[in-house]
Amino acid sequence: MNDRHIGPVEVSPPQPGRGRGVVAREDLQPGSLLFVSEPVGSVLEGQLGQQLQPQHLLQHWKTSQQGLSAEDRVKLSLLHRPSSSSSSSSSSSTPPPISFKDFSTSKASSKAKKASAKGFGAAPAKQAGNAAAAAAAAVELTDEQLEAVVACNAYGDDHTDATLTYCRQEQQRSVIGLFPEFSLLNHSCAPNTAAPVLLRDRLLLRTAVVVPAGQELTTSYLSTAGGMPRQQRQQLLQQHYGFVCGCHRCKAEEQAAPDITATLQAMHAFSSSIDAPQLLQLMAINPAEEQAAPDITATLQAMHAFSSSIDAPQLLQLMAINPAEEQAAPDITATLQAMHAFSSSIDAPQLLQLMAAAGDEASTAKLTTLHQQAGKLVQQLEDQLQQHVTEPVVAQWLRASGYDMLALMLRTGEFLAGVKDVAAAKRLAELVRVFAPASEPHLLLLSDSAVRAAEAAAAGGPAPTAPEDTQELRVAQLVRALALRYGEPRDMDLLTTLAGALSASLTPHWLGLIDLDGAMGLQQLMQQLAAAGSAAAGAAGSDGGGSRRKVEMDASQLGQLQ
Repeated sequence: MNDRHIGPVEVSPPQPGRGRGVVAREDLQPGSLLFVSEPVGSVLEGQLGQQLQPQHLLQHWKTSQQGLSAEDRVKLSLLHRPSSSSSSSSSSSTPPPISFKDFSTSKASSKAKKASAKGFGAAPAKQAGNAAAAAAAAVELTDEQLEAVVACNAYGDDHTDATLTYCRQEQQRSVIGLFPEFSLLNHSCAPNTAAPVLLRDRLLLRTAVVVPAGQELTTSYLSTAGGMPRQQRQQLLQQHYGFVCGCHRCKAEEQAAPDITATLQAMHAFSSSIDAPQLLQLMAINPAEEQAAPDITATLQAMHAFSSSIDAPQLLQLMAINPAEEQAAPDITATLQAMHAFSSSIDAPQLLQLMAAAGDEASTAKLTTLHQQAGKLVQQLEDQLQQHVTEPVVAQWLRASGYDMLALMLRTGEFLAGVKDVAAAKRLAELVRVFAPASEPHLLLLSDSAVRAAEAAAAGGPAPTAPEDTQELRVAQLVRALALRYGEPRDMDLLTTLAGALSASLTPHWLGLIDLDGAMGLQQLMQQLAAAGSAAAGAAGSDGGGSRRKVEMDASQLGQLQ
């Protein structure tokens, strides 16, 4: 593993009520490596799928032999704010300025506290940074303050990066840690960095778009929950982090026409009331294969128990919009009441049980009604966007806030029709890119999209009407996303290795329409394109320069894969 690395970024000065941030020191292209971050202390690992929490990390630090060193405590003190605050905090809680230099003491260079490290921060910030570190070293955090720092800054997942773990022939584990450089990034519901990559005890972060010099770099604290409407996102951020988000996407959604807000809330209420994630997982099972899957009955019973424990009417009432906005949108209450009446009429546990019976007329009728209602709301949103929104990026932000409903509509449509919708995975991937760019769900959807296009072309289906729907361009979208997450591959061999690892590591995810059997053809598809690309390169270079084109790869973990 590479040691800590900091790219062309720096810590921005703190602002009243906002704190610090991270900005680009130069123009950055998509896929630029921002940092490879080492954890404070050590990470905590668990079984694959285990939901590790910040309190578990704290307990790990207290009970492990390694514990927290003096340098670790200084780093934590630098992340501490004088008082917990929201966006309305006073300037008295503004933290002191720091630089990445203050976090440069790593396990590899801890012999001397002031040992210099390569590529850490800008040289002019050295004096101020050392002063901040010295001040922090004099502060001994109380247990309550330490808990607050860890609660707001720990990061983890129920699995390490599936593709890299497969390449390295390691077992996937859940992991949580506190990575100080990553902790300094502020939140956005439409981030300009790719989803972070966890690999053992390192966290890698790259840019997802072009970032001009001086622009702030942001990440999403919500992960895939970023596909909910603004009200629900704000509730989560306020509850867990104590601030109100004012990102461009939230502002655009706040200023959206009242009927758009009403539709998004109706979509969220509807999909929440029927437990859309569990429903989509169930529909990933081919009914014709149910007799060969004896665990389906147990799965249905568990889903029944879970969904029965949800008081859907009460849930809908709790999700009612902010009363302060009701006067500006008088039709929202009526819309929510209509949605409440409809969803209350659905017996979700019974529906899930009926769907287990292949070809059952009652199941098909209920699912058809569900699909039609979902489709009606999705079309209603599209009509409203066409009427009120002129900026394509804003329209896409708003669509992303209704992600669950679109996924539900597309998945139930495929289930009922018994055939694949070639455009479905692509539509969902474009929305996931808004709130979780280059995340594993994003890659999985792009993989599915590429394979579907290839299968349609092989079956002699109609030619795509739009250039971006061709097999080649869908594969190109996947390649770009792989580069955003893992860096530019050195050559096509490494690219096909990544594609094969992605296919082999696929697991069902309720976010998308992943066809596990079809996606296994991804590596073969990539190899075919690689062979075609090599032949073309050889022909073009027949004058003596005909070697396979290689792309320069920056410092990343890809060099460790083979």
